[in-house]
Amino acid sequence: MAKQTATSLIVQFEQFKDGDNYVCSRQEIDRILSNSKNVKVKKPQCSYFIWLNKHRKFIEKEYFSDFFDIEDWSIENKKNYYASNGLDTSKVVEEGRPRIASLITSKAGILWKKLDENEKKEYETISKNMKPVEAVNVENPPKEKKKRGRPRKNKEPTSVSDAKIEYCNKQEIVEESADDGEIQVHEIKHNGKTYWLDIKSFDIYDPETEEVVGKKNGENIYIN
Repeated sequence: MAKQTATSLIVQFEQFKDGDNYVCSRQEIDRILSNSKNVKVKKPQCSYFIWLNKHRKFIEKEYFSDFFDIEDWSIENKKNYYASNGLDTSKVVEEGRPRIASLITSKAGILWKKLDENEKKEYETISKNMKPVEAVNVENPPKEKKKRGRPRKNKEPTSVSDAKIEYCNKQEIVEESADDGEIQVHEIKHNGKTYWLDIKSFDIYDPETEEVVGKKNGENIYIN
């Protein structure tokens, strides 16, 4: 933790660098030191996630283009779908539509393991050349004051057309949120083992299998 704090302080003083020296006022020094507890060091993406973010759309189109057309997600049909895409059927333990993002991540882990070592090295080089640290202000914004009084109920659609529009809008939100951007991770250690933490969703990945194995909630880490 002390090393991490020192690194983040260096990053903040970088704007005042003049050759081999740092030139800034006493006020700036006091401000940076007082805010240092609210600064977190974010590690660069690892090679696997750089590759995944580049190929995510390709994997979805190549292997799961029929995903949203399937209506029958019984255990038997679900296992057949997993098997047809080279996924582990032992993880199918209940019926119901799986998360498309999870399928893509699982398939990506399999493809990454089979990837040519020279191609992997290209992404390792990209990762090494990325900025090693980045200062991020994690100070919590002030909470909004709650208004007194009874909460208002959601307004129900007034017609069939209104209901249909509202339904379509909700569907678009759900489909967009299933896979809404790049994954950024940094390494964490728990009980002596190294994991990858997705800093957006707080999902925890096993570096060996590239699969979600747990969750981070505040300061608590839960491994399945």
